[in-house]
Amino acid sequence: MNRTRQQWVLPLSIFVALLLGLLPLPPWLQPLRPYWLALAVVYWVIEAPGRIGLGFAFVMGLLADLAFGGLLGEQALRLVIMAFIVQRFRAQLRFFPMPQQALAIGGLLLNEFRFCARTPMSVAPSRSLYARSCASASTGCS
Repeated sequence: MNRTRQQWVLPLSIFVALLLGLLPLPPWLQPLRPYWLALAVVYWVIEAPGRIGLGFAFVMGLLADLAFGGLLGEQALRLVIMAFIVQRFRAQLRFFPMPQQALAIGGLLLNEFRFCARTPMSVAPSRSLYARSCASASTGCS
């Protein structure tokens, strides 16, 4: 396949990941929501390290902060740290069997989730601005 014809795949995957992060879910399903943007960034850091790096992860984190309504720079810092770890161990990750790759990336995301749960001022990506406005509208709070 011609690589120049597939330039639209990267922006589309990031856009879909942001939309999936903004999708409202029932409260009982919120803890099970994956961090789609981190998964997309990790994939692209592994797949195209020449095009995607720490700067890309930082910009995507800023976009996530704006879209999710969190503290500006919080998701950016998390994505940069995650992208750095993935870049550092990219060679090892590429040669792992698929189940081991899934466990390694899952471990990174689980560590991300634990960090997010410990910070008192953090706004989890699953708690988007849209979801908070829907919750306040349904409870009658202004």
